[in-house]
Amino acid sequence: MFSILRNPLVRQASSIRSRFYSAAATDEASRRFHEVADIRMQTLLDDFDAIGEKCDAPGFDVVYSSGVLTFNTGIAGTYVINKQPPNKQIWLSSPISGPKRFDHLNGNWIDSKKTDKLEELLETELKTIFKGIDVTITK
Repeated sequence: MFSILRNPLVRQASSIRSRFYSAAATDEASRRFHEVADIRMQTLLDDFDAIGEKCDAPGFDVVYSSGVLTFNTGIAGTYVINKQPPNKQIWLSSPISGPKRFDHLNGNWIDSKKTDKLEELLETELKTIFKGIDVTITK
């Protein structure tokens, strides 16, 4: 008797079917990630531009291109914030706190160690860098 589990055609059809369903779920999760990450990146770009309008730090520059936001404070170094679609994360490289990875949980970008919110961390660090300037990171 030929076992249905050993039949290569049954296994192959089964894996095709499961890939079809998981691809749809993955596409939706990917679409949702890009939606919320793009909103966050645009908001950060706007917030950093607002800081630039209030300060006169030489070398201050903000650039957003291809999912990578580069923010040269002109004083304390450069922040690099980028989307990581395969991991569904936002990665931060900070001249103050170093590298961190953030997951989108319950409407917030929380670092992978569950200790910091992206917006709160940035606001705290930037207030330290830009003393005397009203620094607000939109939540």
